[in-house]
Amino acid sequence: MNEVKSRKAGKTEYRTLKTIMIQFLVRSGIVLCLFMGIHASLMAQATLRADSTQILIGDHLGFILEVTQPANGKVQWPLWEESLGELELINYGPIDSSNSKLTQQLTVTAFDSGQFQVPAIELLVLTNENSDSSYLRTNPISIDVFTVPIDTTQ
Repeated sequence: MNEVKSRKAGKTEYRTLKTIMIQFLVRSGIVLCLFMGIHASLMAQATLRADSTQILIGDHLGFILEVTQPANGKVQWPLWEESLGELELINYGPIDSSNSKLTQQLTVTAFDSGQFQVPAIELLVLTNENSDSSYLRTNPISIDVFTVPIDTTQ
């Protein structure tokens, strides 16, 4: 006899081992699919970090763009404009792929005072031999630019 006896809410219930195995496999498959989807989305990340959030007019400020690309995808790097929001882009270094993350150093400056927003940087991720694509976005960063204090005592 391939039946299992169980008590549930005062009732005796008989289920076959085949039914139990099918339910187990279905539930395991659903959990596995959910885990794989969450894991894949966590693998692809893009962050933008600033050396500081405050500079003086004309000072240089460094940023690091860091991307963890998914195993089954390729990140298409952005083509840089002359600015990042209101900040002027002075220099961008080569893309470093020496570890599991892709990184690039950027240097900016500002010639106006105030609070400026570096917008989120969007990167295209190509998967499955270019048939599927998605986007990664970095975090936006606020930068305060201050004027140089003038010494009026002399």
